[in-house]
Amino acid sequence: MVLLHTPPGELGAPAAVFTLPGVDGRDHSLGDYAASRALLVMFLCNHCPYVIAIQQRLIALANEMIPQGAAIVAINSNDAVGYPDDNFASMQRVARELNYPFDYLFD
Repeated sequence: MVLLHTPPGELGAPAAVFTLPGVDGRDHSLGDYAASRALLVMFLCNHCPYVIAIQQRLIALANEMIPQGAAIVAINSNDAVGYPDDNFASMQRVARELNYPFDYLFD
């Protein structure tokens, strides 16, 4: 059966170390965000109707939080073969069209 709720994360738990390519053409690592007051990591993709429904709210939240010293990173860990709208080129297009103020990374 599909999980119908998201289990709460543990605040303050250490993040997994990562190095992932960003739509900006650079690789991004967890350590890149170490100087930030807080780090928000979002997992999203291009085709998900739930993500599409809240994209503008995510952008507004980022525009509010970043000037306060927070870093925000979105990670797409979806299967680009099974979901072609989630391939890297499409990620670049969406980030450009919506002017994402946060890093958008491909896992």
